[in-house]
Amino acid sequence: MTNLMTGATDKEIGRLLMSTGLVKYDDGNLDKQVDRKDRQGVHANNGLSSVFDFNADGITDAADLQIAEENFGKVCMP
Repeated sequence: MTNLMTGATDKEIGRLLMSTGLVKYDDGNLDKQVDRKDRQGVHANNGLSSVFDFNADGITDAADLQIAEENFGKVCMP
């Protein structure tokens, strides 16, 4: 999907966000821990482009949930 304001694809926007270091691959809500809120974010955004698209493939899906599960309980340090 292409963003109407920037002309960039969702995948390009996801990669840009990841490159800033502000969005960690497994901490979508930026609370510095991988917890139930990140799993909930994946579920709430299933099928959409979102900050919970941890693998930056342009869509939030089961693959992103798997990443959240694998990193559950970790603390994300900058």
